Amino acid sequence: MSKSIYIFGFHSIESVLSSSPELVIRVLIQKGRKDKRIINLTNTLNSHKILYSISDKFNLDKISKGEVHQGVVSEVMIQPIQSEESFFHSIAMFDQKSMILILDSIQDPRNLGACLRSANAA
Repeated sequence: MSKSIYIFGFHSIESVLSSSPELVIRVLIQKGRKDKRIINLTNTLNSHKILYSISDKFNLDKISKGEVHQGVVSEVMIQPIQSEESFFHSIAMFDQKSMILILDSIQDPRNLGACLRSANAA
């Protein structure tokens, strides 16, 4: 059985929906949210036939462990880790040379964002 994790915030959930919607198990939306972002998100979820439900803010706060969730939390399956050989084989399939960013023990999401922006600029 596959393991799952919770992700939260619009950017995280929209990113998974655009790249790998099959990994999304379910989405929880904060009760009372009916703004444009929520409407767009629910339309996307409906188009992918992904279940979503309404939850109170307390439950979302508990799942996100106090992090800012913006009123949306999603349970997603964790993709299995590739072997080193299959990883390098998949990189060799790209048309352009690849750059690999290796990070260890990132704890602050802002640090991860800074690393990704720096890698993108490189």
